[in-house]
Amino acid sequence: MTSFPGRRLLPLVAVLSCGGGIAFLGAGEAQKGRAGVKLRPTHADLAAKREKTAGNAYKNAGLEPIAPGTVKRRENTKEKSLLLRSTVLSSGTNWTIVPKGAVVHVPPGYKARVGGMRTGKLLDWATFHQRNRGWLYPIDVSIDQARGETAIPEETVDAYQRLGRVVVATCRGGPISVRKPKPAESAPVSTP
Repeated sequence: MTSFPGRRLLPLVAVLSCGGGIAFLGAGEAQKGRAGVKLRPTHADLAAKREKTAGNAYKNAGLEPIAPGTVKRRENTKEKSLLLRSTVLSSGTNWTIVPKGAVVHVPPGYKARVGGMRTGKLLDWATFHQRNRGWLYPIDVSIDQARGETAIPEETVDAYQRLGRVVVATCRGGPISVRKPKPAESAPVSTP
């Protein structure tokens, strides 16, 4: 059986005979907008558009420019420094910071390590605690206990005071400051 030499051309001939031709547009036809083809903008077009809208950046965004000196900076009356808002724990070669109020108990033998000098390398809490487990003890507190809404149980307070280690309040693995519980307000007594 002999094969037809143009056997590969048969599908192409069939497509062209059914009206499925391919249209080629010249550059002039594309510019006229036939077949919905847009030309890419040139560098000159983009530069002209940028110059046209550069001065109107605020106007285009619906904003008005602020005159210099009209906005007053708000002075923060709170302590600005992170170190002023923190307690330094140091081991001689390393140190870390915890929020003020996070150190719940300090035995007399460890007072020099709390709030002392920052010597050595600053470490994050997890690494510092891991290296100083011998004298640091984290105690888990709830958010309510940290806010001062509920008190830490007396048994827990007695237990960590007998430990002989520095006790740091933590919540979800990180140090947290603990407020003293608010005194319970007594209900007003009415007289008949």
